[in-house]
Amino acid sequence: MKRDEILSYCASNPEIIVAYIESLESQVKELTERLVALESRLNQIAGGHPTLKDGVCFGPPARLFW
Repeated sequence: MKRDEILSYCASNPEIIVAYIESLESQVKELTERLVALESRLNQIAGGHPTLKDGVCFGPPARLFW
């Protein structure tokens, strides 16, 4: 919703703005819950394994010509 629309609805029908804010709050709550669940799953999957940000360990270099 654009700023001009919001201002117009505030003046003419504030209940629309209340419903819109409640809808946005509901979406934020739902998305926050999904994010927490996904982060939890990610932590379970990556538990004990180095993540990309930790760097990758390849072990000692291979000896090619000896």
